[in-house]
Amino acid sequence: MQKAMTRIGLSLGFYGGIAVLGWFYQLLFMPETKNKTLEEIDVIFSQPTSQLVKQNLSSCAETTSDLLHGRWKRVFSPSPESKLPEAHRDSAVGPIPDKELQD
Repeated sequence: MQKAMTRIGLSLGFYGGIAVLGWFYQLLFMPETKNKTLEEIDVIFSQPTSQLVKQNLSSCAETTSDLLHGRWKRVFSPSPESKLPEAHRDSAVGPIPDKELQD
């Protein structure tokens, strides 16, 4: 076994292991930010990590189920525009109107 594990085999195993760990890290700790505003992304990253991991696990389970049942359109089509949570809707977000800039 040790003769089979040359320097190339050890390097490949090391980098392959790092890639697998990175893949799990990406699935668990990185939220989806597609079609979200900067304010929405700020709200997402202000959540506790445990809540973020729960949301990512449920999202992964849903996506896996859709792929296994052949619902390709649901997985690969663009997602609808997301909305800010109710707690953040009362603050004004967006570009400043031209009238306010001229004053």
